[in-house]
Amino acid sequence: MSDRTGEPDLYELLQVHPKADAPIIKKAYYLIMQRLHPDHGGDPVKASLVNHAYEVLIDADRRTAYDQSRQDRLKARLRQVIKQVKAPATEPGCPILSDAGVIVADERNDRVLILAADGEIVWRYGGRDAAAEGRLHQPRHASFTPEGHRLIADTGASRLLEIRPDRTIHWTYDRDLLAPTFALRLATGETLVADAGHKRVIELSTEGEIAWQFSLGVAPTSAWRLPNGETLITDGRRLLRVSRAGKVLTEMPPGSWLARWKWGRRPWHGANFAIPTGPETWLVASDRIGLVDPRGQYLWEYDGLVQADIRQVYQLANGQLLVDFVHLVKRGINQEVVLLDEGRRPLWRHYYSQHRFI
Repeated sequence: MSDRTGEPDLYELLQVHPKADAPIIKKAYYLIMQRLHPDHGGDPVKASLVNHAYEVLIDADRRTAYDQSRQDRLKARLRQVIKQVKAPATEPGCPILSDAGVIVADERNDRVLILAADGEIVWRYGGRDAAAEGRLHQPRHASFTPEGHRLIADTGASRLLEIRPDRTIHWTYDRDLLAPTFALRLATGETLVADAGHKRVIELSTEGEIAWQFSLGVAPTSAWRLPNGETLITDGRRLLRVSRAGKVLTEMPPGSWLARWKWGRRPWHGANFAIPTGPETWLVASDRIGLVDPRGQYLWEYDGLVQADIRQVYQLANGQLLVDFVHLVKRGINQEVVLLDEGRRPLWRHYYSQHRFI
């Protein structure tokens, strides 16, 4: 809950959003202090920090000054991350980060955004007020191509779009797709697609032909090509490792009765997304983030994003984690992105979409 200077993030201490109003801050403070107050057996050090956070954030002038210094630190952090992870749009490890910012798909507002470290929207495509030729319909995923274009899985329109930075269309594909939810441009030029409506993962050649496919029987949520040609696939519940010949090499949790018996009571939290972090370890996202070995054992877990449905997580070259997730909040849903440091403490966190139930 602190930045590189050791200064605590006051919003993190109170567990509120940076745009929370005074009543929400006050309520959060009272709830936390019921648990932390020394009279109730709480931690006096943490209670003192929470008291300080409340005193600053409840005072309009002090909060304004704090917000300005906080934004300056956030901008400095993103510059540092981009410098450490040079041209990440061309690096397979993190296709949602480039020197342009972090790219996210805001499906509820029919748009794709690029965010700076301070949460400012620096580029957008689509939106409910967009002209007909620039409209999207519930896009579920967006990423950068090696050339810096924006590759979009326009789920509701059952198509893929590749958009140049000037918002002109470079490439589109809508042949025999149904509700694609994930698309990734490979270093070799092919495009890996989670074709959810057809319950399969496909690889499109540079000519737009299907060069490879694997049918799951259920809708895939993500796909990732490994250096040896194998493919990691998730479907919300399972993690699969599939050979080029279509053989399932790894299935977590196992499908057969005997394999499930051998698996035993080993915990498994589902798999919305998975990427490799080494030859035999995978980073898996569900309602939490976990590092998993080939036996399905969690080497570590992070569940600090409460009421979260994590869409994707990437480990940067400096060990930090970039996370895109859906956050269930009171009376609605937020879509958010957060950068976690090596100790899995938030460096910055921003919501880019809000949907209210009432």
